[in-house]
Amino acid sequence: MQSRFLIRVAYPSSRERSNVARLLTRYKALLRANKTVIMKKYHATGILTGLLLCFGLFFISEDVHAQKYKKLSDTTRLNKEYAQVSLDIANLNSKLISEKNKAADYQSDANSAADRAASSAQKSKDQAATATNGNTSDTRRAVKQAKRANRRANHAKDARADERDNSSRITKLQDQIDKKQKRLSELDKQRDYLMSKSD
Repeated sequence: MQSRFLIRVAYPSSRERSNVARLLTRYKALLRANKTVIMKKYHATGILTGLLLCFGLFFISEDVHAQKYKKLSDTTRLNKEYAQVSLDIANLNSKLISEKNKAADYQSDANSAADRAASSAQKSKDQAATATNGNTSDTRRAVKQAKRANRRANHAKDARADERDNSSRITKLQDQIDKKQKRLSELDKQRDYLMSKSD
């Protein structure tokens, strides 16, 4: 004989279903709110860590660059750095003089290229005006003149760009020399301090 078990399945009522749905939406909202709080916390922590790292590297680099010589045993290292900075200044000064000498050439080249481009453009315009009568040789000459005017205009533009580049190189070299001069004066002060300490 088979025994049959009757399993009764209880379905939730509509009230229970709405309560479950309401609980699920609250749970999802809490998860989203908690996730944004956690993400904001990690984001703020990441920003603070990055800032601290940048400041730390800045101060380390400043300490490495601005070496302080306080003991008499540091005199040889000070003299070595002093000689190196002096050599750097001499090299930068020679480069600066070279660039300043080139500046006059670049300026005269730019001015003459601009004058040649303007005269060539005028000749091209005149040639084009005579070529309108339909003669093929006049047209060919006008085309040649227009190409020549274009080449000269490009040369004038390149000359102006070279002049601007030269000017920026002079400015950069002057800034580098100023930094090296500042370091040299710091080394002079440290040398004076060491010499007064030895007396």
